[in-house]
Amino acid sequence: MAPRRLPPPIVLGATALALVAAFAVAAVVDRGRDSSATEQGTSDEVELAPTSGEVPASVAEVRLGALDGGAERSLGELLGTAPVVVNFFASWCTPCIQEMPGFERVQQDLGGQVAVIGMAYRDAPEDALATVARTGVTYPTFTDVDDGALTYFGGIEMPTTVFIDATGKVVDVSNGALTEDELRAKITDLFGIAA
Repeated sequence: MAPRRLPPPIVLGATALALVAAFAVAAVVDRGRDSSATEQGTSDEVELAPTSGEVPASVAEVRLGALDGGAERSLGELLGTAPVVVNFFASWCTPCIQEMPGFERVQQDLGGQVAVIGMAYRDAPEDALATVARTGVTYPTFTDVDDGALTYFGGIEMPTTVFIDATGKVVDVSNGALTEDELRAKITDLFGIAA
């Protein structure tokens, strides 16, 4: 009986290895996504790459960078009295800009029952401030220092909205744009506050 011959090993060239790696990264990024992402500036959500910055160890340690060059704060300073809604936005993100006026109306209607804050992501401070002015937002807005906040909350596309109860527990992370009605429904369902 002749010995059985094994097929030769498969040798992949550099191009094939790069394609395999690209498909593997795409599969990881695609995990858990609700909708498709396209290029920046379109009406669809924008896919994000992981940060290389420092990721906070807790919700309270999430850094809030001042858009006006003032002192940095922490999310922990806002926790403890009311639930907090953190909305990540950018001037280059069309769905972000479209949802911001609805967030403002909800914040105005709810007064101090829920704290709404905006977090500019990968945006120049002057562009973020211009977006805030253009959309009529009056709630506090900050910048995501080193992209650490969005990474901490597990945001995978823009916009991303994080819902934190009054004790500081993250109760929901919503990747993708929210309509005003969807935001109101989430506040009611998650916090028990009629919105």
